[in-house]
Amino acid sequence: MPAEIFTAFLITSLAGSCLAAVIALLKPVTKKIFSASWRYYIWLAVLLAMMLPVRFAAPRKAEPAPAYTAQSTSAEQTTETNAVQPTAAAAAVTDKSNLIQSEMTRVKGIIDGKLDLFALLWLIGAAAFFLFNIIGYIRLLVKLHRGSVVVPCPEIANFTDKRVTVRVWGSTSSPFTVGVFKPTLVLPKAELTAEQLRNILRHEMTHIKRKDILYKWFAVIVKCVHWFNPVIYYVTRQINAECEISCDLSVVREMSAEEEQSYVNTILSLLPAGRSAANLTTGMTGSKKALKRRFEMIKNRKKTSKAAAVVSVLLAAALLTTTVFASGVISDLTADDYTIEITNNGEKIELVNKPFIENNTVYLPLRETFEKVGVMEDDTAYINRDNGKITVFLGNNYDHDDDRFELEIGKKQLVYNPSSELPNSGANRDMEYSPIMRNNKTYVPYLYAVYMLKDSRDIQYTVYDLIRK
Repeated sequence: MPAEIFTAFLITSLAGSCLAAVIALLKPVTKKIFSASWRYYIWLAVLLAMMLPVRFAAPRKAEPAPAYTAQSTSAEQTTETNAVQPTAAAAAVTDKSNLIQSEMTRVKGIIDGKLDLFALLWLIGAAAFFLFNIIGYIRLLVKLHRGSVVVPCPEIANFTDKRVTVRVWGSTSSPFTVGVFKPTLVLPKAELTAEQLRNILRHEMTHIKRKDILYKWFAVIVKCVHWFNPVIYYVTRQINAECEISCDLSVVREMSAEEEQSYVNTILSLLPAGRSAANLTTGMTGSKKALKRRFEMIKNRKKTSKAAAVVSVLLAAALLTTTVFASGVISDLTADDYTIEITNNGEKIELVNKPFIENNTVYLPLRETFEKVGVMEDDTAYINRDNGKITVFLGNNYDHDDDRFELEIGKKQLVYNPSSELPNSGANRDMEYSPIMRNNKTYVPYLYAVYMLKDSRDIQYTVYDLIRK
């Protein structure tokens, strides 16, 4: 399961990266036409694209007649009918050079064999990043509650109906807001004029009204999930930068020139100590480079026409829809275009680890298949794997006494009763294909199961082509 989830997020990570690239390329145009709020919220579309591992499959149906049904085969009888008859797609692959086909198989085998490891590393990284952010946030709250005091602020009622706690903290030089459900405004321990306090409240209450902290939390969660993708770090930086710019322009929208200058002066007065707001908070100041851009945007602001506003909304919706749809199509294209039905003595069995076709033969999950057909019910039965070697013992009560088998990943050979004194012990049966690993599970070609089970079980498979309507 982790491997499947990891694969799904790899696809959405690619889709989100492509959308981010498009937005970045369009930035010289969009900053002249669209509002600062659009440039802020458009990055939300990237975050959503990265967190929607959907799959848009074209409608399909199974062919009424199976593409191929395997015949019951005893250990003494092997015929060409056990091979999967190639479909049109498989035949096209077969027509390619054997060198290319074998190289693709080798590379695919390496990827499949390492996929569980990659998924594990991804989970560890995601957990580590999330814990790092949570621990940092908790440490901030602990320091804040220990070192700050709650103060009354009746002026806040002029800017919001929400219940907001106001604290004064000597460890910050810049006001900021923290908390999603119970917001707290943190003020520096400094003498503030009524005008400065009013400008601070305008700025921070705008953040609360727009739920910017919730947006930042979502961005951090996405960054934890996609920590391996450098694009997400660019996206979160853009979100933080555009957040303050759009907030500034929202605050000064209806201000006079004198009020606007007062607002800028308030920001500058909080700058000397130079500390920015902590992560997962909204702050009023920032780096000198960021402040310079913010002041330029305030100075050169202009109203967005209604037509541009409508176009901006339509463009954002089109970009998100196209990206998510493309991600879903890619997910569908990576899925198999066939399904395999396995039966035991005519009764269908469901396998969690799905059989698949490779090298033009059907591969079955060894352990799960033997468990489902009932040959592992004996307490003495076992399947052991050690450094690629697999030993199979079907139990003392199995139909054939003391039957043990040895096989090896990547080796086209099945050994009967290794290291035994029974007749035919140590006999090697050369096979056309070898067992392989996929998602940390041992898969064996169909004939391996037939030989090991002999004629005690009638294992058959049927391959159905899935046809897109």
